Amino acid sequence: MVVDSWGPGAKLRTVLPGARKWDASRALRNVGRSAASWTVLIAVSMTLLSLREIAILLYRHAPLRAVCATLFAAPGLSLIFAGIVAVPVAAVHSLVRLIGRARRGFHFAWPIPLLALAWFVVSDITPHPLAQSMGLAESRVVVLVLFGSLLVLATVVTRIRAHVLRIVAGGVLGAITLGLYVMLPPTIHREPRDMAWLSCVVSVAAFLYPLRRRITAAPQEVVARGFGIFCAASFAGLFLSSWVSPNWRVYARDYGAFTERLGRFSRTLLDLDGDGYSAVLWGTDCNDLDPMRNPGMGEEVGQDRNCNGVVRPAVSTPAQRGLAPAAGEPDLLVGEIDRVVLITIDCLRNDVVSPTVTPNLTRFASRGLRFTKLYGGGTRTATSLPLMLRGAYSLTPIAQRLTAAHVTTSAIFGYKHSTIGGNVLGGFASVKRPDITDHRFRATEVTDFALSDLRAPANARNHFLWVHYFDAHGPRTLHVLPPDTPKFAGLPNEDPDSSLYLSQIAYIDKELGRLLAGIEETGDLAKTVVIISSDHGEGFGLHAMYEHGESAFEEVTHVPGVLVAPGIAPGHYEHVTSHRDIAATIVGAFGLVAKNPEVEDFGRSWMRLRAAPSATLHDFVITYSAAEHVQTWSLAPMMIRTDDHAKYAVAYRDGLERLYHLDLPDPERLDLAPWNRAEVTRDRAQLELYRDLDSQPP
Repeated sequence: MVVDSWGPGAKLRTVLPGARKWDASRALRNVGRSAASWTVLIAVSMTLLSLREIAILLYRHAPLRAVCATLFAAPGLSLIFAGIVAVPVAAVHSLVRLIGRARRGFHFAWPIPLLALAWFVVSDITPHPLAQSMGLAESRVVVLVLFGSLLVLATVVTRIRAHVLRIVAGGVLGAITLGLYVMLPPTIHREPRDMAWLSCVVSVAAFLYPLRRRITAAPQEVVARGFGIFCAASFAGLFLSSWVSPNWRVYARDYGAFTERLGRFSRTLLDLDGDGYSAVLWGTDCNDLDPMRNPGMGEEVGQDRNCNGVVRPAVSTPAQRGLAPAAGEPDLLVGEIDRVVLITIDCLRNDVVSPTVTPNLTRFASRGLRFTKLYGGGTRTATSLPLMLRGAYSLTPIAQRLTAAHVTTSAIFGYKHSTIGGNVLGGFASVKRPDITDHRFRATEVTDFALSDLRAPANARNHFLWVHYFDAHGPRTLHVLPPDTPKFAGLPNEDPDSSLYLSQIAYIDKELGRLLAGIEETGDLAKTVVIISSDHGEGFGLHAMYEHGESAFEEVTHVPGVLVAPGIAPGHYEHVTSHRDIAATIVGAFGLVAKNPEVEDFGRSWMRLRAAPSATLHDFVITYSAAEHVQTWSLAPMMIRTDDHAKYAVAYRDGLERLYHLDLPDPERLDLAPWNRAEVTRDRAQLELYRDLDSQPP
């Protein structure tokens, strides 16, 4: 009786003795018309909203062929997702009608099925946290009230019979939700925009609801013929899109949200084994019935748990790990230096290091070796710093190795966060960081603590100090900066917030100058090794990418690197290097690589450049990033292979791959993968083997 009520004007009947016999054939026809009507209504609503994404692609100067392909693909993608959700939505709609026609006293409960639907959606994609003062439970309640109220309002709009009044009410509702979506600030957090976009879909569907009434009222033959033509045309456009532009999804993913969102939603709904990966709509799960086999699984010898088609060998070679043939000596002589000071600046991207913004860093870099192609091990702090201080996620922390060799170790970390603990600070004898989680030290305080450590008599020899500045990390506030901090125009073609970011970097550089002066005052620079770098960069919308943690673009992967050490000639090193080299370099500075050779399994000590200054250390390096903003890498893994000339990246959840030639004037504007298949095949083979050999990020 419920499914029979889906038809136009159908009356719910009570099954009692003597009632008219159930007409199964008519009920089946009603179900077919209703399913088709809901599918078309939802698909058309989504397709209309996709037009905004087309405009964004044009604004972002995506290739015209990719824009056309996205336009062709939108109806097909909308139809697929609408087909998945049409039956549940229709079921909820029928329950609303059933309750609305119940006996007096109960018919006011018709919003309950709508609230249940809202809860199903909200429980999966609620932003966490919605605000700093809210946890997940509070966020879900707030979003449930907002989205549930929208569903109720949209249902009321569909019941308005007055044509003009319904158009006005639907238009107002749609304008409000679309305005909310447009006004949401750019962010790496996708959940608020997902909720706002779903709200837009609901509003547009309410506005177009008469389309569904027309479909359900039409003859069965007309509905079947029209629905068939609609499906055929939509799927034809989807298949045509790949012919028009083989890599259209790269631009749709980077600059828009429509393709990525529908694909992600569909894969979430059709994930049969619940492991977070699916085999539909470009999903890469090779066995959707086995939760222990998916692209996010760690590899084991003799198995292919991560679905890459490569079986991990029991023994690997340096070349398979991206290393060039060894040259020079990795170790300094024992006693040749007294101290090693590692300085890292959170969120410092390579292209902002300049005499204008970072005069102290630039001046100091001229006294040593500047690494022009240093790439982070990861695009999040929790994935990059462990590689910098271990060499591989599975290796022993270098601070622990140094302690065993009677080297004292200290860490001064400007921030306390739940993801930064033993994975980064493990092995340090002395750790100074804020006592309260999510609090930070200002750069002035960090420098004061560092100078106090360097002045301690016990730290004059055989000492390793790590100093981490955190001020440039968001959220950024102007009032914490000293009044004399320089102000800058924003980065070209990026968000105005980059202006404040540059000021934060300038403030850190001022304190860095004080620290560098203190290093010379407290010891002989000729017997000190100083390394300066960053954990990752920061994005401000240059490629529609904000903050960090996801994507493969230079603004988050390319970081500065400076080495000042005895025997290292000043200049620029023009070959690709990795964060993993820093662990080996620190161990080598104390003459301990020979006793700990595994620290060079994936990196090379920069001390090798003393005897071989032009030697190539790596054939390629690997960066771990994510295709989405996730806390655990395995939920949306991305890997980036970079050599001296090109960058190749793979996102494993949606199967996207891209290739950029870094020698071009605007290297990351065009994806060159479809036209360089031999290069892509080589890079993919190297990347997949490396992936099997390395331990994956936590």
